Amino acid sequence: MKHKKTRGIVFLFFCLLLIFGQKPVFSATLRKSSSLFSLPSKFVSFTYHAVGTVNGNVYYINAAYQSLLGPNLYVTKQLIFGRGESYEKSKDSIIGLGIGIRRYMGSSNPVRLWYGGSASIVNVSNIETLAYPGSIVGPSGLLMGNIGCTWFFKERWAIEVLMGLTWPSLYMKPGTLDDLYASSFVGLGLAYAL
Repeated sequence: MKHKKTRGIVFLFFCLLLIFGQKPVFSATLRKSSSLFSLPSKFVSFTYHAVGTVNGNVYYINAAYQSLLGPNLYVTKQLIFGRGESYEKSKDSIIGLGIGIRRYMGSSNPVRLWYGGSASIVNVSNIETLAYPGSIVGPSGLLMGNIGCTWFFKERWAIEVLMGLTWPSLYMKPGTLDDLYASSFVGLGLAYAL
């Protein structure tokens, strides 16, 4: 049931990206105004992510600094901080650093589709057992692939909607040493051009 709902959301998101990512062709006024838009060379974004894993949920903020590397290609430097809740009701704090790339599609539309990926190192700490020996504290590698849409609605402001996969899962299945399952996520954020 959960996979059918996720597939439906993914399909709807792709349809919306295709519809809103196209250049307007029905009005000369809209074509003229969209041709004046170009991406900023640097901007920062703050995106809220909700990740559904096999053994719990993770919610975090991804603060990213993006700088132009080539035409429509950006390098991103990320700070990740948030919390997680496993199904066993343990609460964890999450903090990490990452680096990635993002490629924007299109050339003159203020609504831009993009795809990207990143590699991060995160530290997961169990908040409830930090005072006890043997508490769960440790770094973990994290790979993310995502697609999204950024809408520049003001000269310097933009809204981002994204979805993707995180691998490996931050919360492992009980009884397994390594969880090789990918976890899906959705995100919503705000960006500001520098």
